[in-house]
Amino acid sequence: MKTTGKLIIFIFTFLALATNAHAQSPREQLKQMVQQLQKTPNDNSLREKIIKIAVTLKPAPEISEEARRSFIIGETLFKQAKNLRPAYEAANAFHTATTLAPWWSNAYWNLAVAQQLAGQYVSAKESLRLYLLTNPSAVDRRTAQDRLYAIDADIIAAAASVPGGISGFWQRSSYQSLTDGQWIKDHPDSVRNSTYEIQQTGSALGIKCMTCYSDSQEKFTVNVISSNSDAITFQMRRVSPWYDSGIENHACRLNDNQLSCTITYAKDGKNFNVRYAKRSICEIVGGPGIQGYFVLCK
Repeated sequence: MKTTGKLIIFIFTFLALATNAHAQSPREQLKQMVQQLQKTPNDNSLREKIIKIAVTLKPAPEISEEARRSFIIGETLFKQAKNLRPAYEAANAFHTATTLAPWWSNAYWNLAVAQQLAGQYVSAKESLRLYLLTNPSAVDRRTAQDRLYAIDADIIAAAASVPGGISGFWQRSSYQSLTDGQWIKDHPDSVRNSTYEIQQTGSALGIKCMTCYSDSQEKFTVNVISSNSDAITFQMRRVSPWYDSGIENHACRLNDNQLSCTITYAKDGKNFNVRYAKRSICEIVGGPGIQGYFVLCK
C-alpha cells in the first residue's frame, strides 16, 4: 500500500510539473494574442485582453520599429491634415501602430485625435476608452475624459450644422433585413456605406453616386426619373463584361433629415429598404476597391 501511495504521489507530481512546463508565461500569451490581432485588427475585445496583460509586465513590452514607423507616418500626415482624407490616412497609420503594439498608450491617444478630426466620433471615443485601459497618469486620465466630453460637443455641433432640404450629401445609415425585417444600423464611421450627393440646379435635381466606380470596362449609370422638394426617384445600373445588375429603381422620400428609400430590382421585382443620414460633407478617401470608392462623411 505504501508503495502504491508513493507511486500515486509521484504520478501527480509529474503531471503537475509537466503542466507547468507547458503553461505559457504572460509574455508568451501576449505574443500569441498580438499575432492573432494581426488577423483581426478590429477585435477590440482582444485588444482589451492584450492591454490587461501588458500593463502587468515589468519591464513593459518593447515597441517594434515597424510600429514606430507607422506612428511617425501618422504624426506626419496629421500635421498636414487640412481636410478629411489626410486625417483619415493619419488615423489608419495610428491604427496600424496600435495593432502592432496594442498596449501603446500614445498611439491610442493620437488615433483618437485623428479620428476626431476626421469626424469618426464613435471610433474616437472607443480609442480613448482603450487608451484609458493602459493606466495613464491621473493628469492624463483627466485630459482623456475631458476630450471625451469635447467629442460629445463635436457630435452635437455636427448634427446642428447639417443643412436641411433634400439636396446635399446622403450616406446609408441603416437597412432592413430581407430575412426577418429588422432594421440593421451601419457603423457611422464606415467608409464603405453607399453615399450619394443630390445636386440642385434651379428647380431640377441631379444625383451623383460617390461610392460608385466606373472605368473602361465597368460602368455605373445613375439617372433621375422624377423629383420634387422632398422626394426623388432615380434608376441605377451597373454593367461590365462579366456582370449586369439590371435596373435598380430607387424611390426616396425626405423625412426629418432622413432619406427613406425603397429599392426595387427589375430582374426579380424584389424590394430592399434603406435609410440615409444627411451629412455636412463627404470626401473620397480611398479606393477604388471591390465595392467602389471609400467615402468618409462628417
